[in-house]
Amino acid sequence: MSRSSWKPITIDNNLANSKKIFNKIFSRNLIITKDYIDLNVQIYNGVRFFDLTITPKMVGQLFGEFAPSKIKAIHKVKKK
Repeated sequence: MSRSSWKPITIDNNLANSKKIFNKIFSRNLIITKDYIDLNVQIYNGVRFFDLTITPKMVGQLFGEFAPSKIKAIHKVKKK
């Protein structure tokens, strides 16, 4: 799924220069760049923060792809 041509690419330059142990990210539509590799971040999904260490395979994807925002459905088992 490609991005629309009218949407700008969002990158946070201050995040890579930060020396904090965990950087809190509220915007899930930021793109992961090469500057963020081996950086520990916490991504907010609307309820709580998820810890994430960025690897080289994640470059080019969005931060929101690594913070699940929906709960898996659990269905009851019928007794016979």
